[in-house]
Amino acid sequence: SVLTPVEVEGLFATLRRLKAEGVAVVLITHKLEEALSVSDRVTVLRGGRKVGELLPPDLASAARPATKQRIVELMFGGGEALAVA
Repeated sequence: SVLTPVEVEGLFATLRRLKAEGVAVVLITHKLEEALSVSDRVTVLRGGRKVGELLPPDLASAARPATKQRIVELMFGGGEALAVA
């Protein structure tokens, strides 16, 4: 939240480089677009428990709005229609 857009891009460039070198990275964020731009896998925790996970095939094959909607549903529970920006 406190990084400027230029700083975010620098951080993500570093994360991509580490990923290319085979390093596992855990990114904890509430910013869905940023998370999806660098993630191979998304794990959602709610109340300290793992409530869901999207694997590489889920992230590669699903449309971005549908992927974001699924993550929001996991974050807040249920399948009710929730607005995703």
